[in-house]
Amino acid sequence: MEQSKKSEKTSKDQYSFYFNEQLTGILQISMRTTERKANAKIGIREFQIKQTEIRKNRIEIANQTGEIVAKLYPEKWYASTSIFEYAGKTYKVIVRNNPLAEYAIQENGRDLLSYGLDSDFKKI
Repeated sequence: MEQSKKSEKTSKDQYSFYFNEQLTGILQISMRTTERKANAKIGIREFQIKQTEIRKNRIEIANQTGEIVAKLYPEKWYASTSIFEYAGKTYKVIVRNNPLAEYAIQENGRDLLSYGLDSDFKKI
């Protein structure tokens, strides 16, 4: 059985995610505020994603009760790598060109997940 995954922009600031034609998640991005944040709903679980600190280079994800469940922060001041803390584990997030922009999440130097742009007939 082939699985299908799809995302679509449902309004100016909202995206919907589908798995096998069933709605699995919604992402609402608040662009009109000085506090850069987004609200995500995955099934019945709700999360708030927001940038923190003065430079806005750290990200925290909180669940519906306000508990911080994940953090992302730069490994070094001007690095292309970040540290991702989730469920008591620490991962490294790397931005690289392969051949276009690609993000990878690593554990102990091994890629667990990567997401990148691809081109077909000179179109991304």
